[in-house]
Amino acid sequence: MVWRSAFMLCAFGAFSFVPATAFADDLPAAADLLAKVKAATGARPSSYEIHVQTTSLGGVTHTTILHSGDDYREIDDTGPLHAEDGRFHKQDWHQNENGQTYLEQPIPGAQSGNSDEDDSAFDPAGVTVSRVSTPVDAYVVSRKNDDGTTEREYVEPQTYHEFRDEVLDGGKTTVQVYDDFRTVGGYTRSWHWTIRDGNADDNEEGRVESIVPRAVTDAELTIPSPRRAVVQFPADKTRVDLPAKLIGGMWVVQVTIGGRGYDFLLDTGAAGISVDEATAKRLGLNAVTRYVNTVNAGRYKSSVAVVPSMSVGDLQMRDIVVHTVPSVGSPDPNVRPVGLLGFDFIAELAIQLDYDNGHAFALAGGTNLVGGSDAITLDVRLGTETPETTLILNGERGDRFTIDTGAAAALFVNYGFAHDHPKAVVDRGGGNGVERFLSFGGIGGKVDTKPAQLALVQLGPVHFTDFVAYIDKERTQYTSGDDGVIGATLLRYFTVWLDYVHSHVILIPNAQAHKGY
Repeated sequence: MVWRSAFMLCAFGAFSFVPATAFADDLPAAADLLAKVKAATGARPSSYEIHVQTTSLGGVTHTTILHSGDDYREIDDTGPLHAEDGRFHKQDWHQNENGQTYLEQPIPGAQSGNSDEDDSAFDPAGVTVSRVSTPVDAYVVSRKNDDGTTEREYVEPQTYHEFRDEVLDGGKTTVQVYDDFRTVGGYTRSWHWTIRDGNADDNEEGRVESIVPRAVTDAELTIPSPRRAVVQFPADKTRVDLPAKLIGGMWVVQVTIGGRGYDFLLDTGAAGISVDEATAKRLGLNAVTRYVNTVNAGRYKSSVAVVPSMSVGDLQMRDIVVHTVPSVGSPDPNVRPVGLLGFDFIAELAIQLDYDNGHAFALAGGTNLVGGSDAITLDVRLGTETPETTLILNGERGDRFTIDTGAAAALFVNYGFAHDHPKAVVDRGGGNGVERFLSFGGIGGKVDTKPAQLALVQLGPVHFTDFVAYIDKERTQYTSGDDGVIGATLLRYFTVWLDYVHSHVILIPNAQAHKGY
């Protein structure tokens, strides 16, 4: 592959995988073939500017990437929506559509990604090479990935250009096709690509508009300041009580839009602010763009719109970018939440959630919080706009467990983590009287689980023994990339401080905790 994989989006068609046995004696070793692909691609310029246009369900997106060495800045504009991300001096950063800039904390032991990474070849270990003759002559480089997918890369034997990439994931095949190869500054890449996976809503097409090898300066790559403050305090206040109630273990907050109050869930597991489709229609919100969301319990279409004004108690927000969801689950039959207050609301604040007394308030972000000698400060990573932290299950470490105030389960373990760490989910067979649900609702569908009583769960210095967790039964039904979810039933043992400004969530054991976990 060449340059950024997100821009190498490709096509699905009738391409039969037929080995050409006549070529079997002429097959190159994987390492030799990949070396030729790399040589044919050439050295990517160390500093350049590239402009790309992609067309999808959401319309047309114009992207500019500035790149110098390991640093880059990507700027995406879709209609009136503007978002950026990048890396500057080893620090990855993002700026969302509401103009909030936030830093990405590295996952321990993981490699930092690059928006415009050169992945023209991969490690030849475990790679096989074959050859097909129909419908075109090509070498096929195949490998199985750790996540259970199979990848096939098609290489043209004369030019050694990779012109097709297939990813097989269960019953789904995503196919990328590249063409219009051009050489600029000694580097050869595709200037046109498409993507198809059998679902028309996922179709994408991209085209390079220009590539300019040039010196890109630090001033162009530096981390941008936030474009604005999204949440405004009254001029005479730095603390505001939130109009929130603790119902069924979840925080229901009243949000005023157009002079009318609506119930929203305060949801740390939500990457943004969302409203359900019926409410968006009632409010007369016009879609700015559309996309298909697959990062939850099911696939669904979502729209992006702008709410002119909304308030939470004395806190004011204007021209807020929101995303639509099919519906929002309710913690109580008598309550019907219509939206989610997620990252964009929480990010600039310090919010205290008092689970003992059902009270919540917000301070201006940046406040230095002091929780007392028993306070447990968890470092959280916010690159996904949700707080991810480290959890240890039966001695097995997971660094991507999401702290989710909007999740009912105390602890949900994703299929991928359970599959890779079978010792973590060994079931002791009990439950200590905890009701053992087998299915949970999520946006877009339900997630079937199996309960497991875990001998030891460690969250910072807190140890939970014989703790019942719920294990995702199928890899395809919950597609978030995290290891699992720490939900409301566990959080209720604490007064919780959400302190995203300092990348912290602070837990202070409450009266329930002192009775025993």
